[in-house]
Amino acid sequence: MLQARDKFSGLPTGVVLRLAAIYGPQMKGNYPRLIRAMTRGYFIPIGSGMNRRTLVHEEDAVRAALLAAHSPRSPGCIYNVSDGKVHRLRDILSAISSALGCPEPRWFLPTGPIRRLAAAADKLSFLVRHPLHLTDTMDKLVEDIAVRADRIQSELGFQPQVNLQEGWKKTLAAGASCLAASGVLGHGGARIAKHDALD
Repeated sequence: MLQARDKFSGLPTGVVLRLAAIYGPQMKGNYPRLIRAMTRGYFIPIGSGMNRRTLVHEEDAVRAALLAAHSPRSPGCIYNVSDGKVHRLRDILSAISSALGCPEPRWFLPTGPIRRLAAAADKLSFLVRHPLHLTDTMDKLVEDIAVRADRIQSELGFQPQVNLQEGWKKTLAAGASCLAASGVLGHGGARIAKHDALD
């Protein structure tokens, strides 16, 4: 939450930014694990890939925060922040594949049978005291979560500068060395760094 001051009372007034999933060279969480799996060639999507997502590149997240912090209209408001688009999971995977220089996933596993297998594996893993949480991971992959973020554009004039394809290319090029060092990228990280140097 950012703080500004109410123009009448002079007291601090909160500005709430609800950020979509942030990605960029410093990202953490599920996307680095997804990239690791895609780089190593063992990621097979589950479901149709039509479930929706909203994202925002870290550069645009910073732009939105600075804009809200300095705008006289923002005190007391709540804004969703995204790149202004609603993306299908298929589109995100396509953008990541293009940035990695690897083929897009061609096969999508059916949700029902995989969910049953995941539930069975989770039960077994708890019995041997090594929980896998596969069902939770699967639910995050197939969930449909998207929000509208047009209010911050119409009221504060926020205009996202980084689209999905450019964002993933910048993320993987700029973050190749640190992602490779952390084990997220292996040979793919070297390939991206070399490609970026030639451009």
